[in-house]
Amino acid sequence: MPASKEKTKFYIQWHLSDRCNLRCKHCYVSERKTHLPLPKLKDGIDNVLRPVSNWVDEISVCLSGGEPFLYPDLAEIVLHLKKWKKVKKIMFTSNGTLADKKLLGKIGKHIDNIQISLEGGKEANDQIRGGGVYDLVKKNIPVYRSLGCKIAVNMTVHKLNYKEIPAVIKFCEDNKVDIFAISRLVPIGSNNEVAKLMLSKKQTEEIYSGLVFLSKKKKLKFSFNRTLWNIIDKKIGHPCSVGLNAVAILADGTLLPCRRLEIPIGNFLNGDFVDVWLNSPVLNKLRDRGKIKKCGSCEHLEKCGGCRAVAYGKTGDLLSEDPQCFKL
Repeated sequence: MPASKEKTKFYIQWHLSDRCNLRCKHCYVSERKTHLPLPKLKDGIDNVLRPVSNWVDEISVCLSGGEPFLYPDLAEIVLHLKKWKKVKKIMFTSNGTLADKKLLGKIGKHIDNIQISLEGGKEANDQIRGGGVYDLVKKNIPVYRSLGCKIAVNMTVHKLNYKEIPAVIKFCEDNKVDIFAISRLVPIGSNNEVAKLMLSKKQTEEIYSGLVFLSKKKKLKFSFNRTLWNIIDKKIGHPCSVGLNAVAILADGTLLPCRRLEIPIGNFLNGDFVDVWLNSPVLNKLRDRGKIKKCGSCEHLEKCGGCRAVAYGKTGDLLSEDPQCFKL
């Protein structure tokens, strides 16, 4: 169960498939596993949602990948999710290059949010995500908007593209995007080259401070629903959700504390989700926030605590301080 009785919401990032039509340079999907067949996936959904529905008021499911719009039985999965009364939001994270109007016509009314990834202006984005991607995203946004759902653009910032932030913000404004968000680059596995692209503390602080300042001048909504933002402004920010009210599920059923924290804690195909959630040594370790180095005694712990994925990816220690925290 959630660590606190006040936690009445649960977030599931469900990776339907590792299949993708792009090969982005910083992508953390290293293996292209086959997706689960529809009957197994439906059983898995029920095995997870049944117990979670008993302890929370609302469940948000974010369908991801790979590219979720490539999952062959996507419409059936969305309709199956909607059978669960506690599922209040169905969201997508997509590369924004696919907009099958027939498929969207079947599921559009059930989609609450589509988050699209962009890495900069046209030239910078296409160097990272592939030629022609920028124009495809621009072309498809009106199609997504016609569904009546919120459209968000997320940018993974690092040393090669952080100066492109103004270009992405302008793209959002020009194309009537609802929400702009940034994510920090997380070094996963043994790829030291990715770690070298991480922003310094000073760069991180300058970007975060600048975006908070800019958000007060723009009509575009900025998302500050992650760690570190609370250091800039105590009215915003959100603690790392691992072990508290969120879980990630990979295409083969593997359970992770977070998609970017690649430590398997079980699999819904051969285990009891409740047992994993309650008794996982990894999750229980992460729940004791007071033991996080430096963060544990910080005044911002309640709405921050640092990103555990960034900390682990950089240091190999789950309870290490966030290496990009500019308060330390």
